[in-house]
Amino acid sequence: MRGDSGEQGDDEQEDDGRAAALAKPERILRIGRTSYIKGGPLGAALPDGETWFRQSPG
Repeated sequence: MRGDSGEQGDDEQEDDGRAAALAKPERILRIGRTSYIKGGPLGAALPDGETWFRQSPG
C-alpha cells in the first residue's frame, strides 16, 4: 500500500519482485547429472550476489 509519501510498503515491493521474476525466463544448464538454474521464480529467491542455483540428483 502506498502511504502519503508515495513509497511502497515492503509487501508491495516483494510482490513486484515476484512478478518480475515470473516475467523472466528460466535458464537451465545441465552438465552430467547436475542442473544449474538461473532466473524465474527460483532465481528471485536466491540471496544477493548469487545468480545460479545448483540442483544435484539425489
